[in-house]
Amino acid sequence: MGRVMRSYRFGVSACMTVCMAILGASALNAETLTVEGIYGSRVSMSGDIEVIAMENLGGNVGPDVALDLSEALGSVYIVGKPYFRIVPASLVGATQVVVIDRSEGGAEQLRVDNPNAPDAVLRGSVRLTSQDRRVKDRVDKKCIAKDDRGKCIEREEVRTRCDEFVVRLNPRIQLIAVDGTQLYSKTNQRSETIRYCADENADIDPDAMADKMVGELIAEIRADIAPNERREDIRIMENRKNLQRSDRNAFRAAVKLTDEDPNSACDAFEALEASNPTQVAVLFNIGLCFEGAGELVVAQEYYNRALESDPGRDYPTWGLQRIESRYRGEAQMEAREQG
Repeated sequence: MGRVMRSYRFGVSACMTVCMAILGASALNAETLTVEGIYGSRVSMSGDIEVIAMENLGGNVGPDVALDLSEALGSVYIVGKPYFRIVPASLVGATQVVVIDRSEGGAEQLRVDNPNAPDAVLRGSVRLTSQDRRVKDRVDKKCIAKDDRGKCIEREEVRTRCDEFVVRLNPRIQLIAVDGTQLYSKTNQRSETIRYCADENADIDPDAMADKMVGELIAEIRADIAPNERREDIRIMENRKNLQRSDRNAFRAAVKLTDEDPNSACDAFEALEASNPTQVAVLFNIGLCFEGAGELVVAQEYYNRALESDPGRDYPTWGLQRIESRYRGEAQMEAREQG
């Protein structure tokens, strides 16, 4: 390919902490390479939205959701710094505070910007409902007569009553800028259903069903409006289809190297490209090496080549999705710095 693949390497002195962490993670998760970065939120908002005032959400589960959501958003840290500050809604409108200055032997009132003045307000309601309702009976055919050889010769239908227990969560949540602009909303209803019949032992736990849906709601909102800094071990591709027969042992050796020496593994995958320029696993694994080194443009090229070679493959498709999210994350962090 003409390019000497060295950009995924780290200098020995500059990388001791990172490299040792990568090697340690790989040792625990064989056949993976480590990727870390800042991934963008699903909704891009103005970079100056830093302080969010949380109102008491209405609805029968609104107060609990407000507490969970405050904790989830308040615990978002990017590059070691909190991404949001969550404050009481009572501070809405308090853009300035009065400070008593008693220096110089006097006492003077000064109006200064309130550091807790919110940039946006999160408001709304969340209602939880449940319903036990009858549904279509289950119909079974039961044998009521057999011949002398034990073969069923007559059947009758047996109906068994069945019901459904349904729990629904109805959120109506909005994030409103202090100038009244709606920045974000979440209104999609979700439900959990358990179907059971009279001859079955129904295992119904309404609290567990509700907790599951609330947890999913909180996770969605957090992912919607805040970037995510994460480190993860991405599995390499081990598919040897269409690989030159003479290269199969080298490919297997490269796979094993990811456990303890990811840099050497990447060298080995690169060495296989010349004789296997369209083999999907070789292309994907090289792309993953570049992604792990933050060389996103080159990684993107390899993932696209992998998909050209084998359209519809999940691994390179997911790789492109990760890269797109990282580009979005970079833009959001840049907007935050400029905001």
